[in-house]
Amino acid sequence: MLDRGLALTFRNFATLFFVCAAVTVPLHVAYSVAFKDEIGVRELHAQIESFPPLREVKGVSKHDLDVARIVSGAIALVELALLPLGVKAARRVFDDDGRDGVSTVPAAWRAALTRDYRWDVGALRRRLGVVLSAALLALAVGFCCDRIGALLAEPFSPTYAFTIVGLATALSRAVAAPFFLGPAAYCYVQKKSFAPHAE
Repeated sequence: MLDRGLALTFRNFATLFFVCAAVTVPLHVAYSVAFKDEIGVRELHAQIESFPPLREVKGVSKHDLDVARIVSGAIALVELALLPLGVKAARRVFDDDGRDGVSTVPAAWRAALTRDYRWDVGALRRRLGVVLSAALLALAVGFCCDRIGALLAEPFSPTYAFTIVGLATALSRAVAAPFFLGPAAYCYVQKKSFAPHAE
């Protein structure tokens, strides 16, 4: 099941990437603009954490870093909360591909918001190993892409680094997420008129 889900993921990777990027890019670019000063001193975060409350470096205090961390965590929670919808959107992409069509990002997200697709709860219990393997693969891909993005941002001055960091984070998550969404969509989500996959 995992290999078939990954095969469909690779076949439709470009579409799945844009489905994910439609969420990650606005979120992380907005975050990077809002916290550009905090990103600009990212190499000094450890030192700033040890400062007294009112001390700042380039306008950034320990409190500012705490706020940035809380907002970053909130964005991560939003992305996690959207995963079930993303799985349904991926299923729509696969269904369009099965009909020799090409799904669009708006069509995929519209399908995710309708009741045309249902979760196969029984399959979720039977194939738990698939979703865990897919999640670990997505985390590994995301970690590698995030490290690459951090390296690419290093040569840039603090004035421009926030744009690179924001885009790199958004794109790394958009690259990684399909490795989870694809197998999960293939194994666990069905269009209501479809019969469940055979074991």
